[in-house]
Amino acid sequence: MVSQKDLHKLFSKCGPLITASFDTNEFGSYLGTATIIYSKASSAARAIKDYNNARIDNRPMRVHYAMQ
Repeated sequence: MVSQKDLHKLFSKCGPLITASFDTNEFGSYLGTATIIYSKASSAARAIKDYNNARIDNRPMRVHYAMQ
């Protein structure tokens, strides 16, 4: 299982983070997704390039820009 510390460590390799956190519902249950926010767009682009479809805990990650 990936910890909050693991998540931060992995994604901080691409650049300075504003936040890296697992998404939860109103009851605190994990949704199986995370939100990563970088201080620079180039860091986000690198994370997508480096980690989209990479495997973690034997499962592929989907890394993409969030729609607002």
